[in-house]
Amino acid sequence: SVLSLPRMVANNGWALGPAMVLLAGFVSYQAACMVDQAIDLLADAGHHPKNIGDVVQECFGYRGRRAVLFLTCIFQISKCGV
Repeated sequence: SVLSLPRMVANNGWALGPAMVLLAGFVSYQAACMVDQAIDLLADAGHHPKNIGDVVQECFGYRGRRAVLFLTCIFQISKCGV
């Protein structure tokens, strides 16, 4: 979460902390680019996904979709608990 970045920098110090923030930003950017590419490929094939579950279902089938949606729900619930 973005709100935990100051604590991460404080825990890692001034040298490693900003590097970790940059790494987290890079990983987030790469993940967003991969999802964007998947959506573009599906749109070119005639499918128009409405959410990430539709994208995952095209790539990994119905079980993959259920797994990703379940993990997304667990992630959101755990963020509320922290």
